[in-house]
Amino acid sequence: MSLDTINWEEQAQQFLEEHGNDDNHIHEWVDALVPIYYYDIMVEANRAKVYHEKIKEHEIGTELWKVLQQHIYHSYYENFMTAFFEALEDFDED
Repeated sequence: MSLDTINWEEQAQQFLEEHGNDDNHIHEWVDALVPIYYYDIMVEANRAKVYHEKIKEHEIGTELWKVLQQHIYHSYYENFMTAFFEALEDFDED
């Protein structure tokens, strides 16, 4: 999936329907959205604007595709959590 095709509100709503407000599975949920093929990683890294981030010291020596996947994951996580907290407010009211 790519950042511009993911409906974060829909993802958050679906997560709440399946897991309720149990946030123990958020990592796996978001991780499943991150691309796994080299080409898709490169395209998505460029779209998510993480392709041009500096390599951090702890990432030196790590394959580029793994670094980019991590950066994509963090971008996705931030977007998901924003939508999750908004959806959680509605979920708690029900």
